[in-house]
Amino acid sequence: MDIEIQKSEMGMQMTVRTDAHIPLQKKLTQEQYADLDTNYMGSSPYHLTYCGYEQVQPGVQFGPFKRTSYLFHVVIKGKGVFKAGGREYHIHEGQMFFIRPDIETTYRADEKDPWSYGWIGCKGYRMERILEQMGLSSDRPVMDVFNASELFQRILGIMNLNKISMSGEMYRTSELLRFFALILENRELEHSRIKSYSSDTYAQMAMNYLTENYMNRIRISELAGIIGIERSYLSHVFCEEYQKSPQQYLLQLRMEKARELLETTGLPVSEVAARVGYPDALAFSRAFKKEHGQSPSRFRDDAKS
Repeated sequence: MDIEIQKSEMGMQMTVRTDAHIPLQKKLTQEQYADLDTNYMGSSPYHLTYCGYEQVQPGVQFGPFKRTSYLFHVVIKGKGVFKAGGREYHIHEGQMFFIRPDIETTYRADEKDPWSYGWIGCKGYRMERILEQMGLSSDRPVMDVFNASELFQRILGIMNLNKISMSGEMYRTSELLRFFALILENRELEHSRIKSYSSDTYAQMAMNYLTENYMNRIRISELAGIIGIERSYLSHVFCEEYQKSPQQYLLQLRMEKARELLETTGLPVSEVAARVGYPDALAFSRAFKKEHGQSPSRFRDDAKS
């Protein structure tokens, strides 16, 4: 096994590679055949070939390439475009895209909001079976992942396991299997949601909660927990339904309520801030000025004139 330190897919990242060649033998078992092109000696039907992560620069493109491994990319921030099989997919934070061996693909970071992602390449004689269970295929190479941060942690876990030994190989394989388990768990969550509520229903629940509780301290992660879904999924369905994130909606709602209070009451700015969910009057004033281009006091004076 070779362990390389690189910066990206085209330049510096930590990459774990198993590229050494083993001569072809006759009458190989399925297990032996799965690992012909590596020096991997473990018994698992799934094995790691490389992994890494990158914060991609705006507009940077990879490809067109053909891979020799099955490759998973988990997007943890930003946006980009993925092209495969003659189709184009617009990918965003909280999604994963999958590349099958020998299929030509191209992917490019967004110019304004470039993505950051982690990736895992792997092989094994049971890969097709596990991919079917994950719901991934050439026709469906993209999926929402509600546990993207956990998947990314598994990639980092593999990158920290750089010991060149059988024990290191086994630890890396165990992290790979945990990565697979999280994707399967994600698939199970997806199915359970289909059986419970539609995506627009979850978005409506979130909007109702924000409208009724905007004056209180609200964390979007806690809101997702109250509704019973993952934060990334909540953000996805909310943006689809209302073309803005829950956080953006909450800010807009608070600013609207603040304007009403400033225009119709003589309450001190500190009291207005508290009534719209800002215990810190200075933080409220900064947010208000950023939104309206003037301080709350100036806004009130202009409204009276």
